[in-house]
Amino acid sequence: MSKDELYEMFGRYFFKYFKRHGYDKMIYTLGQDLKKFIRNLDSLHDYLQIDNKGMVPPSFSCNYDDSGEFILHYYSARSGLTSWIKGGVQQSGSLQARSETWPSLDSSVQRVHGIGGTFEKVPMPYPATRAWLHHMGDVANFQALGRSPDPDPSGMLSTVAKEIFGTEIQLKVLNIETDFPAESRYRTHAKLLITFSSTGSLAVSLEDYFQPWCPAHSHITVRSFIRHFPYHIVFDEQLLVRQSGVGIQTVCHALRSPSEPVRLTDVCDLVNPPVAFTASFIRRFLNSAFTLLLRRGPEETSPETSLLLKGQMIHMDDTQLFLFFCSPRVLTLSEMMEKRLCMSDLPLYDVTRELLQVNQQRLAEIGISRQLDEMTYQMRRMTAELEVEKQKTYTLLSQMLPAKVAKQLLDGKKVKAEKYDICTILFSDIVTFTDIASQCTPMDVVDMLNSLYSLFDHATEVNRVYKVETIGDAYMVVGGVPERTVQHAELVCEQAMDMLEAAGKVCSPVTKKPLQVRIGIHTGPTVAGVVGDKMPRFCLFGDTVNVASRMESHSLPNRVHVSPEAHE
Repeated sequence: MSKDELYEMFGRYFFKYFKRHGYDKMIYTLGQDLKKFIRNLDSLHDYLQIDNKGMVPPSFSCNYDDSGEFILHYYSARSGLTSWIKGGVQQSGSLQARSETWPSLDSSVQRVHGIGGTFEKVPMPYPATRAWLHHMGDVANFQALGRSPDPDPSGMLSTVAKEIFGTEIQLKVLNIETDFPAESRYRTHAKLLITFSSTGSLAVSLEDYFQPWCPAHSHITVRSFIRHFPYHIVFDEQLLVRQSGVGIQTVCHALRSPSEPVRLTDVCDLVNPPVAFTASFIRRFLNSAFTLLLRRGPEETSPETSLLLKGQMIHMDDTQLFLFFCSPRVLTLSEMMEKRLCMSDLPLYDVTRELLQVNQQRLAEIGISRQLDEMTYQMRRMTAELEVEKQKTYTLLSQMLPAKVAKQLLDGKKVKAEKYDICTILFSDIVTFTDIASQCTPMDVVDMLNSLYSLFDHATEVNRVYKVETIGDAYMVVGGVPERTVQHAELVCEQAMDMLEAAGKVCSPVTKKPLQVRIGIHTGPTVAGVVGDKMPRFCLFGDTVNVASRMESHSLPNRVHVSPEAHE
C-alpha cells in the first residue's frame, strides 16, 4: 500500500470517526451545499481548537465557477496530506440515506435518515431537488437488488459529497505550493479542481437563484452604525482604517483622531489564521475566523491594555473595502476584569455574554471536579497507607498471638477459650543464670538473651511449633496448639534438640563459654485462651503446664527431660 492510498483510507475513516463520536449533527449542518460546507470547515476547526490549544488546524477555501467546477484551496501545517482530501478516481457509490417522505418536488421540509441520525433538508430549487431524487432512486435500486453500493477509494471530501449531499465529485490536483513566509505556520498550499457529476448539485441555497431587494439608500447613519455596532473595523487594500466602532475606539486611542489615517498593522497583530497580515492573505482566508490583538496605540505592547478580538472578515466588492465584524474574545470574568470590561460594554445581541456566563459556570464545575479528584486521590493514598499500616499491625499482632486469634481480635470478635485434648509443652531455662545476671551489666544480659532467643524463635518457625512466652531466662513452647497436629510430640522434640544446638552458639558474658540450658517436656490436655484487654496474651492453663515446668526444673544441663506421656 502506498502512502497516498493510506491517506485516502484515512480520509474515509476520518469522516466516519467524526460521526461516531458525536459530531454528526455538526457536520450535517455546516452548509446547505458543498461550497458552503467547505467554507465553514474552518469554523469547525476553530471550535475544536478550544480543547486542543496546540493544534494547528488546516484551512479550506474555494473559488466558485458557473461551469460546475470550482477551485479548492487547502492549507496545512503538514505536507503530504493532500490525498486524504482528494482520494482516488471515483466509482459508483451512493449516499447512505433514504427518503422517508417525498410528497412533491416543492415540499417545504424533507426528512432524511443518515448515518448520523435524522436531519432536515431545507427547501431546494428544482434542479438540485431533481438531482437529489435521482440519487435516491439509485439507492432504492441498490436496495431492491439486495446489494450495497461498492466501496470506492474516495478521500474525505469525496466521502462528504456522497454521504451528505448525494453527489459524485472528481478532484484533480492543480498545484502544490510550499513557499510560505517564515511567520506563517502553514507549510503546504494545495489547489484542487473539483468537478461535479451534475450541475443540479452545484447549489441548494435560495440565495444562488435570486437577487435580494436593497433600498435606494441606507436607512442607518454612520454615527448610529458606529454606536450600535461597537466592535467593527472597516479598512482598505492598504490596511488603512476607514471606520471603527465605539468599542474599538474605547480601547485604541489612536483610532479616535480622524486627521491621520492609521494602518491596521500598527494597532493590531494578527493572531489567527497564522498567515502574513496582508490584504491578499486576508482575501484568501475570508472563510476563516480571524483573531486580532488590538493595542491601545502603535507604541503600546502591554497585554493589560490590549484586547483580543475575534470575528469575520468580509470583503465588500462594491467599495473594495474590508469589514472586520467582531466581538471581544474574553473567556472568563476574571479576564474581563483584567481588561477593565463590563457586561455593559458588550452589545445585548452579542453571544459573548452567554458564553461568559456558561464558561464561568463551567469553570466552577471544573474547579469542583478538580477538588473532588484531588480529594479522591488523597482518599486513595490514605487508604493505601492505612492498608500498609493495617498489615504492619496484623504482622506485629501475629508475632504476639496466633494468626487466627489475631484476625479475630482485629475483626473485633471476642476470642473464646478452647480446650485441647492433647498437646506437648516444652520449658527451658539457662543454667547458672542467676550468677551470670549478678556478675554482668543489665545490657550484657539483654544482649545475651536476645541472641539466644532469636535462634530459638527461628527454630520454632522451622519446626512448626508455637512460642507461648518468655519470662526471664525461661522459654515456653507448645506443639499442637493452636494448630492441632498428631505430630506435636515429635515437633517439640525436634525443637528441643535445635535449642541445645543453638545454646552452644551463644557465650556467657562472664565466663565467655557456651551457655548450657535445661529442657523439660510433657504431653497432656490443656486449655488455651486470650487473657487481658490492654495487652492480651495467649496463655495455656492446666496440669500439663505445671508438669512440664517441673520436668524442666529437674532436668540436667544440656539435657532434655521427657515425661513418660511424652515419650509414649
